[in-house]
Amino acid sequence: MNKNLLNEQIIAKYKEIFLIDAEGKALGNISAIKALDMAYNLDLDLICVKEEDQKLPICKMLNYSKHQYNAKKAIKQKVTSSCATVQLSCRISEHDYNIKILKAKDLLQENKAVLLVLKCSYKELRLINTLALQTIKKATIDLAEYSTRDSEPKIEGKILKVTLNPRKLSK
Repeated sequence: MNKNLLNEQIIAKYKEIFLIDAEGKALGNISAIKALDMAYNLDLDLICVKEEDQKLPICKMLNYSKHQYNAKKAIKQKVTSSCATVQLSCRISEHDYNIKILKAKDLLQENKAVLLVLKCSYKELRLINTLALQTIKKATIDLAEYSTRDSEPKIEGKILKVTLNPRKLSK
């Protein structure tokens, strides 16, 4: 997040500003001190939205802590929604495997990254280097037309993971 001037920092740097109220209505050129008083009377903060390439900096009245919270929330939603998980198992049936691959293809065609996760039970742990790795490699080969692999499959305890990113298809 970029560092914007806030409240008293604006007064210290500028005498006059172009002010926008909380609803987005332009109030015009106002002295910085008067703008800060107006913001404080409404229990809002004065934030400098744009100060470069302008004769006067553009400042807006808003609740800064609420603004920061919403910005962080939007970033968090963007990160979590861009990657979907498809879970497999060591002893998956051919029909179930095909269903999972179709689901992964659909997600990749929607430009979402897919995290293939293969969980092994304690009895299957000795198979993690053979059967589990074969299943993950088979899945990455089946999805190669739609995806690119970030790295080799990673073993984390009894879980095997690999991330597939959507391939840019030329039309």
